[in-house]
Amino acid sequence: MAHSLLEQLLENLEEAVLVCDAEGHVLQANRSAQRLLFQSLDWMRSRPLDTWLRGRNGLLWPQLGETEEKEISFTQPSGDAQWERASLSPIPVMGTQGWLVVFRGHQAASQRLAGLEAVTCGIANQLSNHLETILENASLLLLGDLEEPIAQPLRQILEAGQSAAVLKRKLNAITGEGGANAPCSLTALVRDCTPLFDSILGEHLEFRLQLDPEAIWLSGDEAALRLALVQLAEWIGRHHKRQGHVLLELSNPPDRPNRALLRITAPQLVIASKDQSRLLEPAIGKRGRLGLAVVYGIAEQHNGRMLVNSSAQDGTTFHLEFPTCPPGELAAVNAPSQKNAETVFVVDDDPVTIEVVSQLLEDQGFVVLTASNGMEASGLMRKEHGNIDFFLTDAVLPGRSGLELISEMRTLSPQMPVLLMSGYPAEFMGGQIRPDIPLLGKPFSPGTLINRLRSLLDES
Repeated sequence: MAHSLLEQLLENLEEAVLVCDAEGHVLQANRSAQRLLFQSLDWMRSRPLDTWLRGRNGLLWPQLGETEEKEISFTQPSGDAQWERASLSPIPVMGTQGWLVVFRGHQAASQRLAGLEAVTCGIANQLSNHLETILENASLLLLGDLEEPIAQPLRQILEAGQSAAVLKRKLNAITGEGGANAPCSLTALVRDCTPLFDSILGEHLEFRLQLDPEAIWLSGDEAALRLALVQLAEWIGRHHKRQGHVLLELSNPPDRPNRALLRITAPQLVIASKDQSRLLEPAIGKRGRLGLAVVYGIAEQHNGRMLVNSSAQDGTTFHLEFPTCPPGELAAVNAPSQKNAETVFVVDDDPVTIEVVSQLLEDQGFVVLTASNGMEASGLMRKEHGNIDFFLTDAVLPGRSGLELISEMRTLSPQMPVLLMSGYPAEFMGGQIRPDIPLLGKPFSPGTLINRLRSLLDES
């Protein structure tokens, strides 16, 4: 009974805690400790603590059985040493002296982040309430036939709303709130995001990919995981000013069969030591960027962890670790259609999106028409609507909104299948506004786009 109670107490603690016997063998390690130290309880119990944890002087246990605070190192899956501050105290265990090890740095970071998460959660909830009203009403008005002096201010409201909606999604990620979890292939997700990584990192950085030969599955929110990868790529691209390369490795370590290890290494990028301690804390920067706190929050949401190591010798490596699950059904991209090539009209003011989406569709056997603003799209659809089979448009565009273009296309071709791309959360648009206008949330993977597009074409 006491043993069970101890386990319950340990699991409810934010800080990482170990309980050891007199010989230094681990008896209990709560979930925070297992995540911090990258080891399972069974692994820890199989060897004395002082054979894999070290103090600055090489010794772990305090002299004369006294309580002592010291810096302790352990080896990460990457092989690098990580240092954490811990308190080691003698405690009675099974009728003799044992040891209690509490990692203080981990506790302080958890408490600091918990406070920040509470604030961001409140902001996200307030944003949600305001955005729903703003975006629904602006969207409904734009679906009508408005004079230009009235339509233009509404487009500006819609554009500002989209930026706020993306910020709200990132705030939710920090607080660990996301969509429903389902089995998803992390291998397929990473592979699908390769074109996005290439475009986000820019020409000065070469992107390299190294995947485990066996597919790795986890139970997770695919949209949130994709957002984490995009946020990481954007952060690296923004801070990496020199020529170089970025390596993404996904593996299932042999000594940790139930864990997936995702490592992103930028050998030429060095983070100043004064910035490393606050790297994962939420701090809204220019253009509403929330930095790596979004990635940290998504890792926590999936019962995983994130660490960052940076040195002048090795550059910077981001470690993301997730628990795996048995394989599910992989939503793979089908082979190109064998029937006559269909024409997809793509409208987006972001040249990178146009380039990536156009190349993807052409590789799948589609003919692609493109436009970069609302006025250009309106003119082209009036000229070519008879040759267009599918209309794919961003929600916010210069000149006219995506909703206005969809209304115009429906006037010209009432049965035309359409798909609206947007950073809006799904609850703000789609079903509540118009059931016949499906929504594809950004960022999306190539596989998701192709599957949605083909499904809508088959239904038309």
